[in-house]
Amino acid sequence: VKLLTEKKIKDSLVSLMNGLGEGDSIDMAMFYLSDRKVVEALKRVDKNGVAIRIILDPNKDAFGREKNGVPNRPVADELLKNTKGNTRIRWCDTHGEQCHSKMTLVKNSSGYHLLLGSANLTIRNIGNYNLETDVLIESDKKIEAIKRAYEFFDETWENKNGIIYTVEYAKYKDESLYKRLLYHWMERTGMSSF
Repeated sequence: VKLLTEKKIKDSLVSLMNGLGEGDSIDMAMFYLSDRKVVEALKRVDKNGVAIRIILDPNKDAFGREKNGVPNRPVADELLKNTKGNTRIRWCDTHGEQCHSKMTLVKNSSGYHLLLGSANLTIRNIGNYNLETDVLIESDKKIEAIKRAYEFFDETWENKNGIIYTVEYAKYKDESLYKRLLYHWMERTGMSSF
């Protein structure tokens, strides 16, 4: 178990992803995904044959107010348009609430890796601007904590037990050039809520 804060979270995740290839996998449930180094790493490992499943908040609700889908919808569009088809994305089926998970599971030849904590994958959260903390649990076996994390992810992805947790990508698909440019500007300048 490693305790990681701020930029060390990004450095550890990107380093872990850089070593991935055919037969490895990433399962991610994330409230905000926008950090450019993480997005580029996801595109790169997709092209290396890594199986990627991502559950994202559709960024449509925030404390009783309606949002425009930035940053997750433009990022999801970018990921799916710039990969070889190994990435699949589902949206949390929210109805006024937010899907606030921040968890990444990685399976590779050395075993299992679980990154879990308070950090969104945004420049504010993992760029040394905000006091965020995650733990990275690594094991060559599927220990109880990792087993439970996979059970949570699979239940949410597959809508097990008759409960609708997630919906197909098409429901919130958004190819808006304006929103893509807005996301890039907001991420680069920090003029955002994410």
